[in-house]
Amino acid sequence: MANNKDENKVLTQEELLSLQKELEEKQKILSSKEDELNKSQEAIKRAEEELKRTEAKFTEAKLKQESLSIRDKLNQQKKVTVRIPKSELNPTDLNVPVTIGGYTYNLKRGEDVSVPQEVYNILKNAGYLG
Repeated sequence: MANNKDENKVLTQEELLSLQKELEEKQKILSSKEDELNKSQEAIKRAEEELKRTEAKFTEAKLKQESLSIRDKLNQQKKVTVRIPKSELNPTDLNVPVTIGGYTYNLKRGEDVSVPQEVYNILKNAGYLG
């Protein structure tokens, strides 16, 4: 516990001014540190947003690369000519999409099209070829 003498001491005008000056300096330092903190938090937020954009670009590029790799593998397969009949139930349904590993073939109904064996197998198993 502080000495009673110190607690009851009346400060001189000079001591009060000195304490006031010290208080103002510490408030300036605090304000400056708060500004630095705010700027750092803003920089972190911008960096996080940039990281998210970069991750999204990377993911998109990786998926595109994988899709093209699948396309290349499919293009090396034996080709089969198929004709998907037009839909009697939905005559405006002109295409049948077949997607394998992110790569999509849009096949026109009622026309002969050449497709890789794996696409043929999918169409046959799905009942498009009768």
